Amino acid sequence: MDIRVSEPSPPPWLLHATAISLGGFAALIVGPSGSGKSDLALRCLAEAPNGLIAHAATLVADDQTILAPRDGRLIATAPASISGRIEVRGLGIVTVPTAREATVALVVDLRVHLAERLPPEPLPRTDIFGHS
Repeated sequence: MDIRVSEPSPPPWLLHATAISLGGFAALIVGPSGSGKSDLALRCLAEAPNGLIAHAATLVADDQTILAPRDGRLIATAPASISGRIEVRGLGIVTVPTAREATVALVVDLRVHLAERLPPEPLPRTDIFGHS
Protein backbone atom coordinates (compact mmCIF):
# COMPACT_ATOMS: atom_id res chain seq x y z
CA MET A 1 0.00 0.00 0.00
CA ASP A 2 1.30 3.44 -0.90
CA ILE A 3 0.23 6.61 0.92
CA ARG A 4 1.14 9.67 -1.10
CA VAL A 5 -0.10 13.16 -1.87
CA SER A 6 -1.29 13.99 -5.38
CA GLU A 7 1.52 16.50 -5.90
CA PRO A 8 4.88 15.60 -4.33
CA SER A 9 5.83 18.25 -1.81
CA PRO A 10 8.57 18.71 0.76
CA PRO A 11 7.79 17.56 4.30
CA PRO A 12 5.94 17.92 6.56
CA TRP A 13 2.91 16.28 4.95
CA LEU A 14 -0.71 16.62 6.07
CA LEU A 15 -2.52 13.29 5.78
CA HIS A 16 -6.21 12.44 6.18
CA ALA A 17 -5.60 9.99 9.04
CA THR A 18 -5.97 9.52 12.79
CA ALA A 19 -2.98 8.60 14.96
CA ILE A 20 -2.81 7.10 18.44
CA SER A 21 0.29 6.50 20.53
CA LEU A 22 1.17 3.52 22.68
CA GLY A 23 4.50 3.81 24.44
CA GLY A 24 5.72 6.48 22.01
CA PHE A 25 4.89 4.48 18.89
CA ALA A 26 2.00 5.49 16.66
CA ALA A 27 -0.67 3.51 14.90
CA LEU A 28 -1.68 5.55 11.87
CA ILE A 29 -5.33 4.82 11.02
CA VAL A 30 -6.16 5.61 7.39
CA GLY A 31 -9.41 5.39 5.46
CA PRO A 32 -12.09 7.47 3.80
CA SER A 33 -14.49 9.72 5.69
CA GLY A 34 -16.96 7.66 7.70
CA SER A 35 -14.80 4.51 7.69
CA GLY A 36 -14.40 4.47 11.49
CA LYS A 37 -10.98 6.06 12.09
CA SER A 38 -12.12 8.10 15.10
CA ASP A 39 -14.29 5.25 16.42
CA LEU A 40 -11.36 2.81 16.35
CA ALA A 41 -9.11 5.38 18.02
CA LEU A 42 -11.70 5.99 20.77
CA ARG A 43 -12.01 2.26 21.42
CA CYS A 44 -8.23 2.04 21.82
CA LEU A 45 -8.15 5.10 24.11
CA ALA A 46 -10.85 3.53 26.30
CA GLU A 47 -8.87 0.30 26.77
CA ALA A 48 -7.15 0.41 30.17
CA PRO A 49 -3.72 -1.16 30.71
CA ASN A 50 -4.06 -4.84 31.63
CA GLY A 51 -2.11 -8.09 31.38
CA LEU A 52 -1.81 -7.71 27.61
CA ILE A 53 -1.50 -3.92 27.32
CA ALA A 54 1.17 -2.30 29.49
CA HIS A 55 0.40 1.35 28.64
CA ALA A 56 -2.74 3.31 27.94
CA ALA A 57 -3.11 4.63 24.40
CA THR A 58 -3.24 8.38 23.87
CA LEU A 59 -4.43 10.43 20.93
CA VAL A 60 -1.86 12.05 18.69
CA ALA A 61 -4.21 13.47 16.04
CA ASP A 62 -7.75 12.92 14.79
CA ASP A 63 -8.73 13.15 11.12
CA GLN A 64 -5.66 15.20 10.13
CA THR A 65 -2.15 14.04 10.96
CA ILE A 66 1.11 15.80 10.16
CA LEU A 67 3.92 13.43 9.14
CA ALA A 68 7.57 14.43 8.99
CA PRO A 69 10.76 12.39 8.64
CA ARG A 70 13.28 12.65 11.47
CA ASP A 71 16.46 10.57 11.83
CA GLY A 72 15.12 7.81 9.57
CA ARG A 73 11.78 7.65 11.38
CA LEU A 74 8.38 9.05 10.44
CA ILE A 75 6.97 11.28 13.19
CA ALA A 76 3.22 11.92 13.59
CA THR A 77 1.89 15.12 15.19
CA ALA A 78 -1.40 17.02 15.21
CA PRO A 79 -2.10 20.38 13.62
CA ALA A 80 -2.23 22.95 16.44
CA SER A 81 -5.85 23.84 15.62
CA ILE A 82 -7.14 20.32 16.44
CA SER A 83 -4.59 19.10 18.99
CA GLY A 84 -6.25 17.29 21.90
CA ARG A 85 -9.62 17.00 20.16
CA ILE A 86 -11.43 14.02 18.67
CA GLU A 87 -14.85 13.73 17.06
CA VAL A 88 -17.29 11.44 18.84
CA ARG A 89 -20.13 10.58 16.47
CA GLY A 90 -23.45 11.74 17.89
CA LEU A 91 -21.74 13.80 20.60
CA GLY A 92 -19.42 16.20 18.79
CA ILE A 93 -15.85 17.29 19.41
CA VAL A 94 -14.41 16.31 22.81
CA THR A 95 -11.08 16.99 24.48
CA VAL A 96 -8.88 14.01 25.40
CA PRO A 97 -5.32 13.56 26.72
CA THR A 98 -2.78 13.59 23.91
CA ALA A 99 0.76 12.69 23.04
CA ARG A 100 2.60 15.58 21.36
CA GLU A 101 4.22 13.23 18.84
CA ALA A 102 4.91 9.57 18.16
CA THR A 103 6.99 7.47 15.77
CA VAL A 104 4.80 5.75 13.17
CA ALA A 105 5.17 1.99 13.66
CA LEU A 106 1.90 0.61 12.27
CA VAL A 107 -0.58 1.55 9.56
CA VAL A 108 -4.19 0.41 9.99
CA ASP A 109 -5.96 0.57 6.62
CA LEU A 110 -9.75 0.88 6.89
CA ARG A 111 -10.31 1.12 3.15
CA VAL A 112 -12.64 -1.61 1.95
CA HIS A 113 -10.89 -4.38 0.05
CA LEU A 114 -11.11 -8.13 -0.07
CA ALA A 115 -8.41 -9.86 1.91
CA GLU A 116 -7.08 -13.30 1.31
CA ARG A 117 -7.61 -15.84 4.08
CA LEU A 118 -3.88 -16.04 4.78
CA PRO A 119 -1.51 -13.09 4.39
CA PRO A 120 0.89 -13.08 1.44
CA GLU A 121 4.53 -13.94 2.00
CA PRO A 122 6.45 -11.81 2.62
CA LEU A 123 4.08 -9.56 4.52
CA PRO A 124 3.24 -6.38 2.59
CA ARG A 125 4.92 -3.13 3.62
CA THR A 126 3.36 0.31 3.52
CA ASP A 127 5.31 3.09 1.81
CA ILE A 128 4.54 6.55 3.21
CA PHE A 129 6.33 9.22 1.20
CA GLY A 130 9.32 6.94 0.69
CA HIS A 131 9.41 5.64 4.29
CA SER A 132 8.39 2.04 4.98
